[in-house]
Amino acid sequence: MKTRTTLLALAFLVTFASAGPLDRIKRGLEKTFSQVTRALQHKDIKGFMAAMASDYTATDPTGKVSTRAEVEQSFTSLMNSLHDISWKRTVKKITKKGTIYETTTDGHMVAKSTGPDKKDHTLVFDATSVDEWEQIEGQWQVHSSKLLKVNSTMDGKPTPMH
Repeated sequence: MKTRTTLLALAFLVTFASAGPLDRIKRGLEKTFSQVTRALQHKDIKGFMAAMASDYTATDPTGKVSTRAEVEQSFTSLMNSLHDISWKRTVKKITKKGTIYETTTDGHMVAKSTGPDKKDHTLVFDATSVDEWEQIEGQWQVHSSKLLKVNSTMDGKPTPMH
């Protein structure tokens, strides 16, 4: 029994130790994604914004750039209109550029929104972005996000992005 336990412990250590630095970065970013999603679910704008560096900018597929303050205002409004939120992000690619890690990430959000008709409607938001992340004082923060493609529907019907 002791031998089996020792082998399992060694297998765990080998697996953990063989994870490359980019795997550790990916796990760190996934933890940050989970924290951001929880903040959104709990309508905690401060927690939501904690992952955004002070110089954060977001660029939509048309090339329009939004500042951190504009993103905060937009997400505060969005946050207050949504409930039953799930938001999964998957890092597809990571490239190290000095202290910055550039990621290509797919996101899939599903949420409910109560409409003027007092009924719940289902929002589905799918996007692919290129993001620039940096670990600042032990926390992952994003400097920029560029949306490459976006598909948004409400109750299965395409919704325009504003």
